[in-house]
Amino acid sequence: MPSFAISVSPKSLSVPHGGSENPTIIIQPQVPSRLGYEVGGFPAEVQYSGGPILAPPFRTFVLTFTVAENVQAGSYPATVVCENVDSGLRASDNFTLIVT
Repeated sequence: MPSFAISVSPKSLSVPHGGSENPTIIIQPQVPSRLGYEVGGFPAEVQYSGGPILAPPFRTFVLTFTVAENVQAGSYPATVVCENVDSGLRASDNFTLIVT
């Protein structure tokens, strides 16, 4: 079963209170047909969702982070973990979420 790797860009993501931003995850060699993901390292009031960009070369997955008004300003080291649901293989990368 082939492995895969991920890379989050940008590595430092600045989001204002009440705002949202969209970092990109590049997956090599491509997004698995069934991809699970989780992100951790920041307050529960930071919501996230995501999905693949369904256009060739099928390597990009975009997350959207939304920061509630009551989240304390600061830097939060975070980790994205992606899993190929069919094979169980996992890959991860780190980034910093900066709430302004």
